[in-house]
Amino acid sequence: MLIQAIAIPILSALIGWITNVIAIRSLFYPRRPFRFPLIGLEIQGLLPKRREDLARDVGRVIEEELLPLDKLFGYLHTPEVQNRVTDSASEMVKTRIRENTPAMVPESLVRLVEAAVIRTIKKETPALFEKILQQLTDSLKEEINVAGVVEEQFRQYELEDLEKLITRVANSELRQIEWLGAVIGFIIGLVQVLIVYLIPHGV
Repeated sequence: MLIQAIAIPILSALIGWITNVIAIRSLFYPRRPFRFPLIGLEIQGLLPKRREDLARDVGRVIEEELLPLDKLFGYLHTPEVQNRVTDSASEMVKTRIRENTPAMVPESLVRLVEAAVIRTIKKETPALFEKILQQLTDSLKEEINVAGVVEEQFRQYELEDLEKLITRVANSELRQIEWLGAVIGFIIGLVQVLIVYLIPHGV
């Protein structure tokens, strides 16, 4: 009786662990469809079987949720970016004025020209920047297909490489799932022992 009481939780834990190991491996294997003789049941790993669907879904999720172009371009439509562009343009123009002004021109006149040009730049640059950025944004949104790029890259991955990538990123979590099966199996085994041996029969 004691041996059975010990063996049941251990066997249940082993069964739970093996079940989760098989479930995780079924994400990747078998790589090609396998048909059981006689019964005609066909099985294939989730990733190999739904690779095309997964590639399309991953591309769509990244484009719509993780990397939306509107949000990315929105980071450029800020006063901070406008100020940086204006300051950069002002410094560039100031340098060009200094480089191209003859030495005979009085310094006071050079500074006067610099001040006038920089005032114009600071006044006109924000609106010009927004106009150019909007045109660029509209153009890039038509030309860049994030979902398509991600989908194509996903398709180009070899199944072995995808398996290595997934296991490298989520290795500890996959191991936890395997051991969780053992823990749950052990608990179920203990419950079985309690029911069979400790609860009085006929209750």
